[in-house]
Amino acid sequence: MHHCQIYSINNKGDIKYMKLQIQALCKPGPVSIKDMEKLIEICNSHDKTGYSLDVDDAFKGPDDINTFLLYSRGVLLSCITLFTPSAKEAEVSAFTHPEHRRKGYFGNLLKAVVSEISRRGIPDLLFVCDRGSADGKAVAEGLGSKYDFSEYAMEYERNFVGEDTESVASRGLVIRPSLLLDHDELLNLSMITFNENREDAENYLKSVFESERRIQHVGILNDKIVGMVSVYREPGKSYIHGLSVLPEYRKRGIGRQLLKFKVREALCANPDWKIELEVQTENRGALSIYEDSGFSITACYEYFRKSVESL
Repeated sequence: MHHCQIYSINNKGDIKYMKLQIQALCKPGPVSIKDMEKLIEICNSHDKTGYSLDVDDAFKGPDDINTFLLYSRGVLLSCITLFTPSAKEAEVSAFTHPEHRRKGYFGNLLKAVVSEISRRGIPDLLFVCDRGSADGKAVAEGLGSKYDFSEYAMEYERNFVGEDTESVASRGLVIRPSLLLDHDELLNLSMITFNENREDAENYLKSVFESERRIQHVGILNDKIVGMVSVYREPGKSYIHGLSVLPEYRKRGIGRQLLKFKVREALCANPDWKIELEVQTENRGALSIYEDSGFSITACYEYFRKSVESL
């Protein structure tokens, strides 16, 4: 099993010679994570963006590589991280030090990414770009990638005071942890509500049941699973995701009750942690529920699609 691949490349500039090193990591260690967090902080300050590091490896195999780092003399100058929840695409988050852009560093890393993604048979890359990042958008468009969709990042406001009520239609809703015996119902729910194929739905459920950081609950009405919601915990943050309700049970307040339950659970488990989620900008119904439940928009991310074979 390989945990790290290291490549050495040469960059000859007009003034000096620098030896660059690319590290392709299956699982980044504490030093790598610290280096990436520092680089992202520098990029956020320069670009007025709000990126954060996510090294969630729930959707990858033990030999799959999702982290690519470019160093010069021990200093991290550029990095790319992948998120691969679907067999159809890999989300790409890339960061290059503001003083070292337009030198081909991102391009060198991207070559390593394309090699890895091609090996895994993933056809498309989705480049994640904060709407406020002019450089990021220029790079994505320069590669010939096309705009696909946008998402809002949202955070729960601690001083929010909402009505602790439930709709008449959602009375009798039972919320409990999901169990392995729920598998078939959850698989059907995921495929219907997220428009997923069976493979992606299976991978999602596998990540939920095998991860120690993911906690999923289901909503049951009249002995039928009608909705579900999960939370992913990493130091300092509880990330709510996977909120869904069967179409025929929507507009009954069930989604709101599941969301409120997860917020209360997160507050009780880690009172000082942030509570975050993401929602597609076109999903006005979900956005309304989140805003009414105490979440506010903190950033907007645009996604640009590019086929791997065209790179």
